[in-house]
Amino acid sequence: MLVVSKVRVITTLTICLLGLLFAFPSVIEQATYDKLPKFLQHTVNLGLELRGGSHIQLEVDLESVKRERQESILDEARKQLRKQNIKYSKLNVQTRSEGSVICISLKDENDAKDVKKILNKIENELDITIAGPEITAVITQKFMDEFSKRIVGESIEVIRHRIDETGTKEPTILRQGTDRIVLQLPGVEDPAEVKRLLGKTAVLTFHGVDEAMETIPAKANQKVNLPKKPGVIYLPEDKGNGVVYYVPIKKQISLTGKSLVDAQVSMDSRTGLPAVSIKFDAIDGTRKIAELSAKYLHKQFAMVLDGKVLSAPVFQAVLNDGNAQMERRP
Repeated sequence: MLVVSKVRVITTLTICLLGLLFAFPSVIEQATYDKLPKFLQHTVNLGLELRGGSHIQLEVDLESVKRERQESILDEARKQLRKQNIKYSKLNVQTRSEGSVICISLKDENDAKDVKKILNKIENELDITIAGPEITAVITQKFMDEFSKRIVGESIEVIRHRIDETGTKEPTILRQGTDRIVLQLPGVEDPAEVKRLLGKTAVLTFHGVDEAMETIPAKANQKVNLPKKPGVIYLPEDKGNGVVYYVPIKKQISLTGKSLVDAQVSMDSRTGLPAVSIKFDAIDGTRKIAELSAKYLHKQFAMVLDGKVLSAPVFQAVLNDGNAQMERRP
């Protein structure tokens, strides 16, 4: 006859009861959940298998991004050819079996080497082929691999930013392959609403900050009466500490993300403080950021996405090479 000690029975029953007690908040209505003691207000985040929800696969249109990049190169090339009085009969981006290609037909094939120099100066990651007066140029595969990786990474951050706004708990956002993103949202039963939210075009813009007006801190969800001033709008910046900072942003757009090549958070080697490192293209961004960094030297300059401030760092120097490191204010 099997004999089980009372201590073991009591211990087993206690563990089972505690398990049921702490699992209980996960299966009750929100109204009942809110009435529970604080120590019980914890839930088990159930996955799609147990809770149901939405599973969405998204594709990043990298070919369109590539074509847009080539169109920008083409626009700058057109300006430079006119400036140097180099005549051409054709200048466009064509779609071929290998993808989109920059095509230039010169009226004088002796100008071909000069045109190649112009293209390399605008973008050094180009494979350029010269056949008499005909010139073709495609972005190198190495550049496209790095560019694609960055674009998909940025897309994931935009998706995460928008999903967080909905209050969805424990979303799973994963890269799949080179151009796909898998999104799993437990408890979300309407994928059409999610697609509508994610379908909005994400536009990154850069704005000056009106430092004559104060940045106003407030608790999350707290109603705030914000000052008004022509040409200025207060936009929220969430630094993740439970406090939202309303930053006085100048409405005029100084620069768009179209000119941005790379952006990441880093540490300032001089001060040891968090900073934002950004790199602009040689097409138009380098000239504009040089002008803006001189105008806003030692002043805040905000990056805005979807009506919210991502960061409002400070220019520490005039930038003439398209590379910027702006110190983040605490």
